[in-house]
Amino acid sequence: MPRIGKAQRALNKALDHRDAIEAFLAHPWTRRFLPESAFEFFESQLSKNNFHIYSKNERQRFAEIVAEMKPFYGYGEYSIDTLIDLAVSCKHDCRYPETEEYLDDLSANRPDALPLRHLCRLVAICQLRYSVPELGDEYAPRPDPGDEEQRRERAEARAARL
Repeated sequence: MPRIGKAQRALNKALDHRDAIEAFLAHPWTRRFLPESAFEFFESQLSKNNFHIYSKNERQRFAEIVAEMKPFYGYGEYSIDTLIDLAVSCKHDCRYPETEEYLDDLSANRPDALPLRHLCRLVAICQLRYSVPELGDEYAPRPDPGDEEQRRERAEARAARL
């Protein structure tokens, strides 16, 4: 069985990363909630040459964005629908018109799940008037699995040499 060289493994990893970005952007959930800055980052990633080897930081940033976009269907004993109702009742306590527009959009669309960034914003609005608990560690992004993957590849390479 022929061995795959280091350069070919890196290229395969880069192509897999590129495919993962394209699949992530194709999902309607992403289209609705992903911030514009993240779209620009992904467009810059996809505009690079097909033979571009993505850096560890580029892969890590992608993993962070994907973790932030994980759908949450509730917070504690509160469903997303209940949090939206609580936040709408707090709408007049908000100082910024953007917050009112955001709440109007949420109450009109009534999503059943929200990504972490939107959940944090909704919980913060609810905390203006109600005793909604603080966000805990379970809502923190997960560590990048890329480090473990690189260690495993190095161990495989060492084993192949022996």
